[in-house]
Amino acid sequence: MRPLILPLLCTATLANAADPTVDFGDNDAAMNTAIEQARASFDDFWTRVANADGLSDHGASIKVAVPIPGQPGSHEHIWMGPCKRIGGVHFICIVNNDPVDVDLKPGDAYPFSREAVSDWMIRRDDGKVEGAYTLRVILPRLSKDQADTLRPLLLPLPE
Repeated sequence: MRPLILPLLCTATLANAADPTVDFGDNDAAMNTAIEQARASFDDFWTRVANADGLSDHGASIKVAVPIPGQPGSHEHIWMGPCKRIGGVHFICIVNNDPVDVDLKPGDAYPFSREAVSDWMIRRDDGKVEGAYTLRVILPRLSKDQADTLRPLLLPLPE
């Protein structure tokens, strides 16, 4: 099975951040724990960022596991936003990354269900970032310059 591909950050979410792709095996314990934590806190995130019409605010992004065609069980994890809940556990979001292995491009609308969520983040007006569970796992695999740029933007995770 092909490893997970996790594009780092969406273009608009963290200004001027690079968007490298980092491969993780589907059995990477730290990454799987980060995804589980993000999923467990997703409903609280959505309550905070969604308006009465089910549309997320401009600072909110969701990372979505998009199946890679021809590679059963493999996914490319792509940052998306803004998003709209379209009923129960279904959403549609705008792609923010430049995907590598799926036929999507920035600006495309992508529908998905709640179980495809692999992370979330909120970029506050002061530039600080809440959430971004998977980014914290990715940081050690980035160049020192990339990690040093991103690390100070991350706020502590919710308890």
